Amino acid sequence: MENNNLNELEQLKAQYETLKQQFDQQEIVNKRLMKSAIQTNVDFFERNRKVAMFVYPIIAVLMYIYLEVMGFRTSAIILVILMAIATFVELWLTRNTRQHVVDNSDLLTLSQNMQKLKIGYSIYIVIWLFVCFVLGAVFTFKYATNQDISLTNAMWVLCFMGLLLIVFGIVAYRNFLGHCNNIIRQIDAIEGRPTTKKNMTFWYFMGSLTALIVVGLLIFYQLLKPTVYTRAENDMNTAGTLEFKVMDDDTMVFDNDGKPIINSITFNYRKEGESTPIIVRMTPEGGKTWYQFTTAAQGHNIGLFLDGELIQKYYIQNAIDNGHFYLNTDPDWSKKEVEDFCKRLIKN
Repeated sequence: MENNNLNELEQLKAQYETLKQQFDQQEIVNKRLMKSAIQTNVDFFERNRKVAMFVYPIIAVLMYIYLEVMGFRTSAIILVILMAIATFVELWLTRNTRQHVVDNSDLLTLSQNMQKLKIGYSIYIVIWLFVCFVLGAVFTFKYATNQDISLTNAMWVLCFMGLLLIVFGIVAYRNFLGHCNNIIRQIDAIEGRPTTKKNMTFWYFMGSLTALIVVGLLIFYQLLKPTVYTRAENDMNTAGTLEFKVMDDDTMVFDNDGKPIINSITFNYRKEGESTPIIVRMTPEGGKTWYQFTTAAQGHNIGLFLDGELIQKYYIQNAIDNGHFYLNTDPDWSKKEVEDFCKRLIKN
C-alpha cells in the first residue's frame, strides 16, 4: 500500500515536471513571438530614420532649386531651414529606437522610451503643422490683398487648409505613434501588466492642434478684415465737392450737387510703396445717376475730382450699373493718409 502511494506520487511529480517544461517552452515561444512583433515595430522607426536622413535632404534640394528658378529665393531659404530642423528633430526624437539601443535596453527602459517618444513626437507634429498653417496663411493673406479676394473667400481657404492639416495630423499620429503603442502593449503583455485603453496623449494632441489653428484663424481674420467707412442711414450732410468730369468735354459732369452719393468705402491697407485699392459704393440715387453718366460717357476718359483736385482718371468702356467705382491710392501714402482721404470721401 505504501509502495503504491509512492509510485503515484512519483508519477504526479513526473507529470508536473513535464507540464512545467511544456509551459516554460510555451512561455519562451510566446516571448519570442512578442519580441518578433516588437522588432517589426522597431523596424518601422529605422525606416523612418532613413527617410529623415536621406529623403528629406533630397526633397529640400529639389524644392530649393524649383523655388529659386521661380524667383522665390526667400521662400526657398525658409523651406531649406525648416527641412533641416525637421530632419534634426526627427533623428533626435527617434534616437532611442536605433537597433543597437533597443538590443541593449531592458523591456522597462524600452517601454519608457516609447512613452517619451509619444509625447515628444506629438509636440513636434503640433508645432510643425502649425508652422505649415502660418506659412499657408501668410501666402493666402498676400494673395488676397494683391488680387482683391474677398474676406469670406480667403477665410474659407484658411478653414479648408486648417481642416486638411488636422486630418493629416491625425493620420501621421495614428501611423507613427500607433507603433509606439504596439510596443508598449506588447511589453505589458510580456511582463503580465494590464494594458490600458485610455489614450490621453491623442486627445491632448488633437486639442492643442485644433486650438492653435483656431487661434491662427482668428488672428488672420483680424489681419484680413478690411477697414470700412459707412454713412449713417439718415445722414444727409455733405462736405466738399465730388465730381466726375469727361476730360475732353466740360459739359458732361456728374457731381453730388449737395446730396450724399457715397454710401460706404472699403479698403485693405497694404504697405508704403504699394498702392492701396479702395472700393466705393454709392447710395441708390447716386448709383442711378452714375449709371446715366457712364452711359453717356462711354468711350471717353473721365476724371475724379475731390474739392477741385484730380484724384484719378478712368476710361469708360461700358455703362456701370452696380453703383461702384474703384480708386488706387498714391503708393507713398501711409495708412493714416489713406484713412484721412476716405474720411473726406465718405462725406460726399
